Amino acid sequence: MNEQQRILEMIEKGQITASEGMELLEAIKGVKVEEPVAVEIVRTAKAKNYKFLKIKVITENPGTNVNVNIP
Repeated sequence: MNEQQRILEMIEKGQITASEGMELLEAIKGVKVEEPVAVEIVRTAKAKNYKFLKIKVITENPGTNVNVNIP
């Protein structure tokens, strides 16, 4: 079931109001999923001394770059 059908069913059941449903429908229209341009995994020099896995995702839009450190 897609998001639009789910929102419409919630309105039908009375779980949300029509205006709330309209806001949700408008919000999911504006959502775009972009694929990352580059993914880089940075590691320290010694394999035995890993303390974190560092993941850096670089996209074309500089405001959406991601840096993740996983213990």
